[in-house]
Amino acid sequence: MPFLVDGPGGATPDAAGAALVGVELALRTGRYLLRTRDPKAPALAAFVAAGEEAAVPAFAFDPAQVRDLPVRWYAEPRADVVDGAKPGLVHHVAVVGEVDLDGTTLRLVAGHHGGVTLSFTDRAPGTPGWRAVHVPAVDVEASRAAAASSGGPDVDGGPERTLRVDLNRATAYPSHFNDHGTCPRPLAGNDLPFAVQAGEKDPSVRQPAPHA
Repeated sequence: MPFLVDGPGGATPDAAGAALVGVELALRTGRYLLRTRDPKAPALAAFVAAGEEAAVPAFAFDPAQVRDLPVRWYAEPRADVVDGAKPGLVHHVAVVGEVDLDGTTLRLVAGHHGGVTLSFTDRAPGTPGWRAVHVPAVDVEASRAAAASSGGPDVDGGPERTLRVDLNRATAYPSHFNDHGTCPRPLAGNDLPFAVQAGEKDPSVRQPAPHA
């Protein structure tokens, strides 16, 4: 028996207390879509059965990739539009600030549960077309509090403020796992001219198992 999922972060069939099929209704560029979440789907069953062999390949954790980046928070969110994983799809986003990553300015968009999302492309080999890091609300609030105590939004310079970004948590979007994803692409300009060797690699490319 199916049940209706309450948004992208809503309950899953397992969370509902039974192996039910969840159905999500979403709107993408003026068109509705239905997305099912079936705990018994063959693709999911095969992924689970494969165990470690099916794990998403990733770079080894590097403490140096937990970075406190200079950040400039906007006084008000700025509306922008990005393309989607599927041709013809667009996503409307709220840009809330920008960080500096080794000399490149990257813009931040409002994320879920009060956090922000940093979506980018880079030059690391074996990685998907683009990846994203979600910065949780606790780190966003700490950075904004520091900004407020030193004079408010830093749009035109001023004292340096930082935002903690863990690049080890850079993940591939769901659209890199199948052909049906509608995920947003990075904002224009969020392209790093160097490699970020942290986080997830391309899930479609299985890495050789390490030698014992």
